[in-house]
Amino acid sequence: MRQYQRDDIFKYIKQVQWSAAGGEIRVPIFYRDAAAMLALFPARLAALKALMPDTSMRPAQILPGVGALALGAMEYRDTDIGAHNELSLAVVLNRTDTAQVPGYNLLRQFMDSQISLAILHLPVTTEMALASGVQMAGFPRFLAAIEFRQNEAWRVCEVSQDQEHICTLRCRPLPALQKRLLSYHCHLWQNGQPQGVRIRVNALEYALALGRGNVELELGDTHSVARELSGVLLSQRALMYQYIPSMQAVLSGPENLQPWNLKGMLWENLGFQLGRPGVMAGEKRQHQRQMVDLGGDIDGTSRGQEFHGPIRITDLSPGGMRCEANMPLDVGTEVQANINAVQFGKTFWVKGEVIRSAHKALAVRFIEGNSQEIETLLPH
Repeated sequence: MRQYQRDDIFKYIKQVQWSAAGGEIRVPIFYRDAAAMLALFPARLAALKALMPDTSMRPAQILPGVGALALGAMEYRDTDIGAHNELSLAVVLNRTDTAQVPGYNLLRQFMDSQISLAILHLPVTTEMALASGVQMAGFPRFLAAIEFRQNEAWRVCEVSQDQEHICTLRCRPLPALQKRLLSYHCHLWQNGQPQGVRIRVNALEYALALGRGNVELELGDTHSVARELSGVLLSQRALMYQYIPSMQAVLSGPENLQPWNLKGMLWENLGFQLGRPGVMAGEKRQHQRQMVDLGGDIDGTSRGQEFHGPIRITDLSPGGMRCEANMPLDVGTEVQANINAVQFGKTFWVKGEVIRSAHKALAVRFIEGNSQEIETLLPH
């Protein structure tokens, strides 16, 4: 694969404006200055298959019964969605254009620098990174604290949420003397169907090494993501890892365009030409939400399956709410919820649309419900 110089990867790509998270971004998204560490760990194949939302996503095998889990720690210093950090937890999938032979399919992907991944979790550090990824392609993002530090021996990435430790990834800084073009095909799940995006990476400094002695992984004890990793990993010793202290990238997609993607790219940006009434990009929402602490329950879909469970509502307005649920619900789908206001001796019924979903956090826009009754729950 030919080498690119700095900024070559962005040439001839035309970006368009798109509204996300109350602001404007450009797609495809450019990452002009970044760094990454990606380590590959052996994992139980049966456990990885159980995590796949669709049977078309087939985990690659290192050996019969052994799959591969990839942990990638990224520092995005200059991007179209602002500076942020990110941790990717992903399953390496079989590439369909390569022989489905254990070991060979996975090895071929790394030899070709074209890797197929099913993204399980993608914690990020900013609201813009969260909202743009969830709205655009259904990335399973959630907000977390992701901190990098370095000493003479290790480059360290520590990840936690609400002071609950998820993991710490330590990688040896290596002499990164190569340049390489890499392609990652990311498989996702959005509104009950497979979704995909592609990330092309121009690694300006690159090294590939065996993981033995070069990578250390420490998992938390209580966080749900840490417990999930503990349940699937066969070892916390990495097989190999990619060290990329300097890179640029382009995020393209989504491949299966959803109605709200069209709305975001056309309706929101061309609405002023069409005389569209209502809130335009950059304006404040019609109803300002206020912090509350209310219980309730919700009916919806999670990864295409029916879901019913309790929720904790953290902020509320007559037009929508934010809440925490046991499972992420599918963006763009309808939900029905009961809001329990014990202090009023009432239960309020609402119907809404999931506009953002990441880990346990949901944002719901109401499409039916008694807004006057909801007003009585809000502090004045």
